[in-house]
Amino acid sequence: MIGKHGKKIIYGIMTVLIFIQYFIPIISVAETLTDVKEIIQLNSVEVKKEGSDKFTLEIKGTATNEQAQELKKELTISDGISLVEQGEVVAQGNTELRYTTGKNKIELTVPSGSDGAFTIIEPIDQQQVTNGQQVLTTKIASTETSSTQPVKETDKTTETQETKTTTSVKEEAKKEDVSPKADTPTDIRDYFPGGDGTIITGADVVYTDKDGNVLTSPIPADANVNIHYDWAIPEEIREQIKAGDYFTFQLPPEVKINGPQSGSLKGPDGVEYATYTIDENGKVTITFTENVTKEIDINGDFNFETKFDTQHIDGPGDHQITFPTEDNIPPVDVTVKPATETSISKDGQFDRTPNPTSVEWTVDINQGMNELSNPEVTEHWPNGIKYKSVKVYKLVMNLDGTVKEVAEELDPSQYTVDANGNVKILGDTSDAYRIVY
Repeated sequence: MIGKHGKKIIYGIMTVLIFIQYFIPIISVAETLTDVKEIIQLNSVEVKKEGSDKFTLEIKGTATNEQAQELKKELTISDGISLVEQGEVVAQGNTELRYTTGKNKIELTVPSGSDGAFTIIEPIDQQQVTNGQQVLTTKIASTETSSTQPVKETDKTTETQETKTTTSVKEEAKKEDVSPKADTPTDIRDYFPGGDGTIITGADVVYTDKDGNVLTSPIPADANVNIHYDWAIPEEIREQIKAGDYFTFQLPPEVKINGPQSGSLKGPDGVEYATYTIDENGKVTITFTENVTKEIDINGDFNFETKFDTQHIDGPGDHQITFPTEDNIPPVDVTVKPATETSISKDGQFDRTPNPTSVEWTVDINQGMNELSNPEVTEHWPNGIKYKSVKVYKLVMNLDGTVKEVAEELDPSQYTVDANGNVKILGDTSDAYRIVY
């Protein structure tokens, strides 16, 4: 759950629809943002053509600050207009208002005692024109540390048969502008410096049986492998996301799902914040909707129910579940054992029939490769059978509990045998063995 931050937020929203037809803009007048002792009023916002390929954004307004300290304000520009970033500049006019310019925002500093008009003229870095028109949206925000405004916090959860997701967000004040769907959807990794960032913040693995009981190592090969991911979108990345943008990540190659899946990430009120798909190769794609552009501090989790992939985990023993390097998740160590409950089996063969003179008994133990301490096999021979000799071998097992091959013979110092042929293997072990009498 996300903590609440005290913040007083006052919004003035101005939307200007500029028809780019022969590059002649239409001017629209903004609404007025007021407080008891502070007023920022935008009178006009205009895109001007300065040359064959040069455009500027001109903003005119008035500023009043009757407080004892200077005020900080931010003017946010829609993604359709991209300004040239630069350091602090003094605006034209009689207010001594100062400002710095970012790609899609202008940060204003209004000195104490200001009361007058100002003009801001900034070059436009690029201008995107779609279907002959362009929408310019501006938002003025003011903050004071001395007062607080409650922030609504919600948990958003959706669940399918094999996938469970939870999304937590903080909601801003309702906005009237709607973010357009991206003309060309962007992998949001590209918004990170160097294009190699991630929203995955952590992962862990829990193993369960068919009834949902948690298992401890060693893990049977037919166990459910439940992978839990935590994720969060950094605010500086969220601010760049448009509807249709997406994020992809790969499930570990050591696991597999039961076929392609899809679903939605929804809040309790049914609002959809993203959709997701998982293909047969374990590639997860999250596609964001425009509702993500209306939230802050978005985070959540995914829980995937998978199985071991025998193409990568091809036998019992020590293995690792590995995550793609770009997601910065360390591997998870796991010891896998055969999926069988058989602990001992016995078979006998005569040297000849009819009239046998001897019988060879084969006893396989610990086929499930459980952890044992000094395991002992006690024999009860049929009438007429006497113990003669014994040899003990290690077994190589398949994941389904069948014997793959007979491995090396144990040295007699590794086990004891009494006059009746009862065998005790010394020490702790998780190996499977074959005892031959």
